[in-house]
Amino acid sequence: MYNADFKWPDGANIAIVFNMSWETWPKQLGTPSNDQKTSERVPPHAKYQRGMRWIYEHAFGETGGMQRLLDLWERHDIKSSCYADGHTVTLYPELARELRDRGHEYLVQGWDHSYMWSMSVKEQEESIDSTIAAFKKVMGVKATGFSSPGGHLTAETVELVAKRNFRYICGMRNTDLPLIINVLK
Repeated sequence: MYNADFKWPDGANIAIVFNMSWETWPKQLGTPSNDQKTSERVPPHAKYQRGMRWIYEHAFGETGGMQRLLDLWERHDIKSSCYADGHTVTLYPELARELRDRGHEYLVQGWDHSYMWSMSVKEQEESIDSTIAAFKKVMGVKATGFSSPGGHLTAETVELVAKRNFRYICGMRNTDLPLIINVLK
């Protein structure tokens, strides 16, 4: 089927990864300039320039939704990967440490859920580095993986992540097998 000699560990036929995204959305959420989802944007001519429904929906995930997922994983003895951004970890340090203490893995996602294509290379670096620093300060951990917000990468993102010694990137949706990209000389 594939022109590769790849085998999952321990003779497994498939790998299932449970993950949870724990992210703070950019300030533009619910405004005419929101570039996250066109369905979560008020029209430019709207009398009120902020759609609060989307703000409240996303806020649930940051607190109550995350707690419910942690409880679900605990009941079923499942360890999960958590795509988190630095801003969220800074806003909710107790919940961040609880997730760590329950044995779940963290992946750096960026400072907030801003897409990498909306940032310069310098801004991407600052977003990633700020999140690495927040993880270290709040939880004393260095994430081993990276997941770009929305799965959106730029031509430079892979190299930026490799230079920071991440072991892998999630979110690339072009294969169901591990993909190796050589970027460092």
